[in-house]
Amino acid sequence: MTQKYPLLMRFFHWAMASLIIVTLFIGLTMEDYPKDIIGQAYMLHKSLGVTIIILYIARVITRLYSIIPKISMDMNNVELLISKIVHFALYIFMLTVPLSGYLMSVTYGKTVSWFGIDLPNIIAKNENLSEIFSEMHEISANILIALIVLHIVGFLKHLIIDKNNLLKRML
Repeated sequence: MTQKYPLLMRFFHWAMASLIIVTLFIGLTMEDYPKDIIGQAYMLHKSLGVTIIILYIARVITRLYSIIPKISMDMNNVELLISKIVHFALYIFMLTVPLSGYLMSVTYGKTVSWFGIDLPNIIAKNENLSEIFSEMHEISANILIALIVLHIVGFLKHLIIDKNNLLKRML
């Protein structure tokens, strides 16, 4: 019988996966949007990023207090190490991307709103910092995309080659 992750962890996994993919898509394509909606795209992108930060905090707290099912298959040490590194890196970059986006905006002098609610600017306007956070946001988003691809490839490897449907643990 397949051990499932706790319901709340499964909710956070799928909610965040969906939001991250949508937010990344908007971020990668919004420069090509018509001028009359690009402002709305930025606001939605930022609001979703803030939502991801909120869910991230709740997800980490939930993970700390949850019983995680053991992997029910044999994995060699290299696969196990890769899996742990990718999952750890996913957690790092699920926070780094939206946080660097928020910091980029506020150091640029822009107020970030969460679906119309203005958030505090915790750092003063600083163009040098804004450039650093802008680079960090872009680079970390690309790393996150690569990690998501690795995560999916790992799942597919287990499904197709190992004949082990790990998806059952997250449904």
